[in-house]
Amino acid sequence: MSTPRIELIHELVASAARVVPDRVAIIAPDGWTTTVDELHCQVHAGAGWGSGLHARGDRVAGIAAHRR
Repeated sequence: MSTPRIELIHELVASAARVVPDRVAIIAPDGWTTTVDELHCQVHAGAGWGSGLHARGDRVAGIAAHRR
């Protein structure tokens, strides 16, 4: 059985959340962590928030603050 090719980041995160939801996905320099499932929820929430701002197929960029 072949593994389907994942081309979009949200698909990668969703796939990982189904397989290893409790695995740590992000470790910040200050030691803060988030799991794959928490990251999936954040990605999904962000996509839902932005869905009303653009049409399907539009290219969207995101800007985030870098905090230390």
